Amino acid sequence: QSMAHGLRTSRLKGYTAKIEMETRQYLKTWGESGELDLFHALSELTILTSSRCLHGDDVRENIFKEVSELYHDLDQGLTPLTVFFPNAPTKAHQKRNAARQKMVELFSKVIKNRRDNPDVKHSDGTDILSIFMDVKYKDGSPITDEQVTGLLIALLFAGQHTSCITSTWTSLFILNNPEITKRIVEEQKNIFDSQPDASVDYKMVNEDMPLLHNSMKEALRLCPPLILLIRYALKDVKVQAAGKSYTIPKGDMVLISPSVGMRIPEVFKD
Repeated sequence: QSMAHGLRTSRLKGYTAKIEMETRQYLKTWGESGELDLFHALSELTILTSSRCLHGDDVRENIFKEVSELYHDLDQGLTPLTVFFPNAPTKAHQKRNAARQKMVELFSKVIKNRRDNPDVKHSDGTDILSIFMDVKYKDGSPITDEQVTGLLIALLFAGQHTSCITSTWTSLFILNNPEITKRIVEEQKNIFDSQPDASVDYKMVNEDMPLLHNSMKEALRLCPPLILLIRYALKDVKVQAAGKSYTIPKGDMVLISPSVGMRIPEVFKD
């Protein structure tokens, strides 16, 4: 529930300014011309914005380098073998385990510093770390620093790959279609020509730029970042597909491939 609270639309609206700030600062490093690896660049940007929104200003501004290096070791420790043998004695798994322990130590210091110095402004209080620090179980006992760190790592992993993959595909599809690129630039000019220094807000991105927003949704349909979703049937579920009726029995596991489902002709006729 606390994690869901931290990811509500009202919270995400507050993160827009932080994401814009990180993006503008990052784009300044690009220069006026040249070439870059779009996936690598957007992966870096996603880490920057995630750190600002999930961890808070104090982490982003003071220990981001350490966090990003540890995240790299954690990420490299997730291999196809990990799915079947998560504790296999491989070098990648050893580095992963060491990185997680160091991450716990790092965030334990951050949490202690925040609690020991409540009058100091560590962040604006909207970051997910601030929410997790106040989490309590139903019996009133607080969660441990290690559990807080685990939740932060889980959120970072959940958002990092999906976000950078989606933003990369969206950008590639737009840039590969000159007509769409032109229309999206015009869409943004209509908003910013009269107010070039205007801040980007949640409504502007989701409602005032419908072509850009719909381009992102179409990129998600064509190239979903998650190739397999698994769900547990809590009750018998009746479904219809291709004119036939089926029943998914209670207790069954359902495996869904968005890559296939999002391209079914009878669902997406256009």
